[in-house]
Amino acid sequence: MVRIAVAGGAGQVGKAIVEGLVAHSGHEVYVLSRSSREPSAGVKYLTVDYSSVASVQEALDEAQINTLVCAIGVVNEAANASQLRLIQAAASAEYTKRFIIASYDLLHKKEHIELNPLAKYTFEAVEALEKTSLEYTRIANGWFLDYYGMPHWKTTLHPWINVLNMEQKWAVIPGDGSAKASFITTQDMAKFLARMMDLEKWTKVTLILGETISFKDLLQLAEEVRGSKFDVAYDDLDSLKGGKISFASKFPPIGFPDDEAFFALLHYQAGLGHFLVPSDDTLNQKFPDIPITSTREVMEASWKGK
Repeated sequence: MVRIAVAGGAGQVGKAIVEGLVAHSGHEVYVLSRSSREPSAGVKYLTVDYSSVASVQEALDEAQINTLVCAIGVVNEAANASQLRLIQAAASAEYTKRFIIASYDLLHKKEHIELNPLAKYTFEAVEALEKTSLEYTRIANGWFLDYYGMPHWKTTLHPWINVLNMEQKWAVIPGDGSAKASFITTQDMAKFLARMMDLEKWTKVTLILGETISFKDLLQLAEEVRGSKFDVAYDDLDSLKGGKISFASKFPPIGFPDDEAFFALLHYQAGLGHFLVPSDDTLNQKFPDIPITSTREVMEASWKGK
């Protein structure tokens, strides 16, 4: 048994990871917290100051943490700086040997940085980790299925729009809809993450493969489950690359300088197949006993008869 700490364990993806570790890892689970908290639901809390490398290192050493899982939302420079300080603290800590980068998304590549600024943060973390003796990995799992079950699917995620809105019955399909992506629930992702804690060696990129489906098939399934046609726009990839997307006003505000451009570039990458997780050397192959929840299962459990 080892001790695992999660930074960002109270956040959206972090909560799912913590729940998965408690339920499936068999290890001691800690969450880094800015305030003092009593143990609860199988989780212990370590009070830290995220702005201080020394504070985090001291907490890691006091609890003899072996593995630090970063699950903070690294979507801006401030969060990126926090992750880099966590890496410094883990590298300096006596007992900490492993680190997971906050990247539960598509498989970021350096050539994606121009299209996806968030990829830059991933590679800054990789660069920092390469200078340490820590064993590290980053997880690529594609898109989360939870969004297609909201508000009826039990999830720790907040509402978001990827391609289609199940509740309001509209969709923005990148290109002609033939591009494919990989979809997985947060619960399934967390099960795999929990089990990988027992692997003797990690690869620097960890692949978790959910269900692979094209966007046109995703739309067809959604319309079947909801029992009616959606209001659909097929957006040309050049328009998406240029920062324009249909139904822009229907997407939730996210506080970026140009929200429309962000969603457009996200869908442009989807149209290029960037959210398709490679099928070689996946955790699925290492843990074939873990079943994958399908897109149909999520949609039907959430929307059938509604």
